[in-house]
Amino acid sequence: MSGRKKRRASFGITNDDTMSMSNIQEYKSLFKALDEDNDGFVTQADVKNACSTFGCRKGSSELAEMWDEASNGASKIDFNKFVTMIDSRMAGFVNKDSLFAALATLDRNQGREELVGGGPGPRPETGKLDADALEMLLLKAGLKLSSSEVDEFFSSISVDSAGFIDINDVVTLLLES
Repeated sequence: MSGRKKRRASFGITNDDTMSMSNIQEYKSLFKALDEDNDGFVTQADVKNACSTFGCRKGSSELAEMWDEASNGASKIDFNKFVTMIDSRMAGFVNKDSLFAALATLDRNQGREELVGGGPGPRPETGKLDADALEMLLLKAGLKLSSSEVDEFFSSISVDSAGFIDINDVVTLLLES
């Protein structure tokens, strides 16, 4: 087994497509933040507190089930078990790469919503999103945020004089708030 595959296997990764190294770095940062006493382990309470702090949409019973699967009854888990637990069950979290990809898709398709058949095809990416179109999307699609939630979002982000928002600013806001 190559060195890279050994390292990936040490993180519980068996398939090269499972997780990027940037994901592993994100997990390391999260694990370090949870491991307050720096003993190389986290507890179920640490994970539960982090979920409530970061807005995790997992219920107590689902968190308990995740913990039980990862810990095999132990009161603490190490980094490898933590990565396996989080990666396999935390689909509610979005990583930086997937967030950029989703926002880039919105960027390429701006202005095509009302065209018959979606218009002439995706346009080149600009790295910016139309603030008005994003507001309507947040209010009417998917989870449908409330007006006050959308207002709160826009109060935390810079809109340029042409009415556009930089995608980097959106990613930073969503991942670091």
